[in-house]
Amino acid sequence: MAHRRLAVFVITVLLAAQPGRAAAVMKTYTGGTGLWTDGAKWDPAGQPALGDDVTIAGGAVDLDVDTAVTTLTLSDGTLTGSGTLSVTGLLTWTSGTMSGSGMTVATAGMALGGSSKILNQRTVLLSGGAAAMNASASAITMQNGATFTNQGVFELSNDGGLTDNQGFFDDGGGGGAFNNQGTLRKLAAGNSGMSRFSGVALNNTGSIEVQAGTLVLGGGGTHGGATFTVIAPAVLDFGGGMHRFDAACSVAGTGTVAFGGGTTTHLGAYNVSGTTRVSGGDVLFSGPVGAVGGLEISSGTADFSSSSAQLSIASLAQSGGTLSGSNTLIVGGPASWTSGTMSGSGTTVVMAGMTLGGTSKTLNQRALVLSGGTAAMNANVSFISMRNGATFTNQGVLELSNDGGLTNNQGFFDGGSGSGAFNNHGTLRKLGTGNSGTSRFSGIAMTNTGVIEVQAGAISFSGGFTQTAGTTRLSGGRLISTTTLTINGGTLEGAGTIEADVSSGGHVGPGPLAGALQVAGTYTQTVAGALNLEIGGAANAQFDRLVVGGPVTLAGALNISLIDAFVPMLGQSFEVMTFASRNGTIPTVTGTDIGGGLVLEPILGATNLILHVVAASGSPTSTSASTPTVTSPAATASATATPTAMAIATATATASVGQSPSATPTPTLDGSMTPSPTATPLRTAVGCVGDCDGNGTVQIHELILAVNIALQSASVQSCQQIDADLDGVVAVNELVTAVLSVLDGCF
Repeated sequence: MAHRRLAVFVITVLLAAQPGRAAAVMKTYTGGTGLWTDGAKWDPAGQPALGDDVTIAGGAVDLDVDTAVTTLTLSDGTLTGSGTLSVTGLLTWTSGTMSGSGMTVATAGMALGGSSKILNQRTVLLSGGAAAMNASASAITMQNGATFTNQGVFELSNDGGLTDNQGFFDDGGGGGAFNNQGTLRKLAAGNSGMSRFSGVALNNTGSIEVQAGTLVLGGGGTHGGATFTVIAPAVLDFGGGMHRFDAACSVAGTGTVAFGGGTTTHLGAYNVSGTTRVSGGDVLFSGPVGAVGGLEISSGTADFSSSSAQLSIASLAQSGGTLSGSNTLIVGGPASWTSGTMSGSGTTVVMAGMTLGGTSKTLNQRALVLSGGTAAMNANVSFISMRNGATFTNQGVLELSNDGGLTNNQGFFDGGSGSGAFNNHGTLRKLGTGNSGTSRFSGIAMTNTGVIEVQAGAISFSGGFTQTAGTTRLSGGRLISTTTLTINGGTLEGAGTIEADVSSGGHVGPGPLAGALQVAGTYTQTVAGALNLEIGGAANAQFDRLVVGGPVTLAGALNISLIDAFVPMLGQSFEVMTFASRNGTIPTVTGTDIGGGLVLEPILGATNLILHVVAASGSPTSTSASTPTVTSPAATASATATPTAMAIATATATASVGQSPSATPTPTLDGSMTPSPTATPLRTAVGCVGDCDGNGTVQIHELILAVNIALQSASVQSCQQIDADLDGVVAVNELVTAVLSVLDGCF
C-alpha cells in the first residue's frame, strides 16, 4: 500500500508540474459500464486528469489506471477496479459503491453525508484533512474485507437519536476494518444520537474522542498506544467483538465507558471519573486503574485484576452479571445488589450502606464487607447463595424484613462447593414491622462479635452459631438453630424463644428489663458462664425467668440484681429457672444481700431454681407460722399450703450447720476457695424436714433443736433442714412434719 500511495503522489506532482496544462474541467461519467480510460464515457469527452472535478452519478467505472483528480463526487453508481485514485481536493461521497482491489486516497478531506454507501473490498485512505459524517442515517456498509484508514480527523455528528443507523456496518459478508491512525471524534454539537461500528473492527493507534451522544465500537479491534477520551454526558461503548488494549493505551474521561458486548482485555491505564457500565460484555482490567467512577453491572462480567490492588468506586449498582477479580473495590457512595454474582479472590468493601433487594444473588469465593451504613434485605425471596468459602462481613447495620411466611427463601444460603461464612461485627437486625416470616442462614457459619437482634418473626441458623463477644438479643421474635447455639463470650439476652440447644460461657440474661427467655432444647452453662437475673416485682412479668425445655448442665455463676426500686418481702419466693432435669450446680452466687436484714437464698432443685427471701443470719425473725408467699408459674395460692415440691426435693443440703451465707467461701475459676463477702453458696432443696445432719433420719436431739429454733432460742442456721419452706422461721406445720419424721421416718 505504501508503494502504491507513493506512486500516486509522484503522479500528482508530475502532472501538476506539466507546463501549459489546460484549466480544470468538470467531468461527469455518462453511465453504463466502462473503463476510466475510455474517454467516450465522459462528458465532456476525454479521460479525467489532475485538475479535473469528477462526478459519478450512475453506472460502473472501472479504474484501470493509477490517476489523480482535484475533486470527486460519488452520489450513485460504482467506482471499481484495481487502480489508485488520488483526490487532492474534497472527496464527496453521499451514495453509491466503491469496490475492487484498488485504493481511493483523499488527501484533503471528505464529505460523507447522504445515506447508505457500500465499500466492497476496496481501501479508502483519508491521508489528510477532515472527514465529516454528519447525517443521521449516513452509513457505510463494509463488504469482503474492505478497509477504511483514517490518518486525518474523522468527525461524526448525529442528533437523530439512539436508534438511527450512522457509521460503519458489516453486511455479513466478511465485514471489514476501520483503522484509526489519526483522530476519530464524536462532536459535541448536534450529537445526541448514536454512531456505530457494527461488526466492523476498529483498530486504533491514534486517538478517539467522544464529546456527546454515543459511540459504539461493536466489531472488536486491536488498540496499540491509543487514547480514548469520553466527556460527560457522552458514552463510549465497546459493544461487541474482541477488543485488546496494549499496556501503552489509555481510557479516560468524565463520561460513561460501557462494555455492552464481546470481550475486552485492557492492559493499559483506565481512569474514568464518570461511569463504568457493563451491560453484556466481558471486560478484564489488568493494567493500572486509577478511577472507575460509578460501576453499573447488569449483564456480562467485570473482572478487576489490575496492577492497582485497591480501587475506589464512587457507587455500585449490580442488577445482574458478574463482578469478579482479585482487586479490593472500595465503594464510597450508594450501593445496590439486586441480582447477579460477585466472585473472585478479591473483596468488595461497601462504605455507606447497601440495598439487597431483588431475588437470587451469588457470592462465590469473594469477600463482601459492609463497613458502614445500613444494608436492607427487604424482599421476601431475596437471598445470597454463598459458595467456595465466600464471606459476608457486617460492620454496619444489616436489616432483614420478610412478611412472606415461613417457607419463603430470604437470607444467606449454602450454594455448595465449600459453603461460606457470615461474620457479624456490627448489628444484624430482624425488624419488628412487616416481619412475620423467617430469615435464614442455611448452611452458613455465623460468627458474632456485634449485635444480633430479633424483633419479630424468626432468624434460623443451620450452619453453626458461635458468639465470642457482643450480644444476641430476642425482642419478641424467635431464634432457631439446628446446631448448638455456642455463646463463648458476650451476652445472650431478651424475651422470646430459642429453638435450639444453648451452650454458654458468656452471660445469659432474660429481659432486658424483666421477662422470660425460653430455650426449647438443652442448656449448658460452663465454668466461664453466668446467669444474670433481675427482679423488679412479684408478678411473673416483673422478674427474669429462664425456661428450659430440656435438661440443663450447670456451672459458673448466678448474678442477681433488683431493679425498679423493688424491695422483696420476707417469705416471698421467685421461681427464676425451670428445666426438665439437672446435672451440676452453680457454685458462685452474687447479689443475694437485699438489705433490711433479708437475703435471697437460691435453692436449686431437680427441675427448678427458686430464690427465697429469708432473714439474714443474726437478724430478728418473725414468729408467724404462716407459709411463705411463692411467686412462680406453679406456685400455690393457698395461705395454708403444705411445703412446696421444692422444699421436699430429694437433693442433699449443701449448707454447713451454723454457717452464715454471707461468709461462705466461694470457688474461683481455678478451683481454689476464697472468702467472698458478696457471694452466697447455692443450696439445694431440703430432703428431710428436721434432718440436721443429713443422714436421712430425724433423731430426738434434732427434734429438740427444732423446737428451740421455733422458740427463737436457737438460730435457724443451726438446722436449716427444719425450715422446709425456707422463709427463715419454723412454723407449726414444719414441727409436725419433723415429729412425724421421728415416728415414721422421712417422707
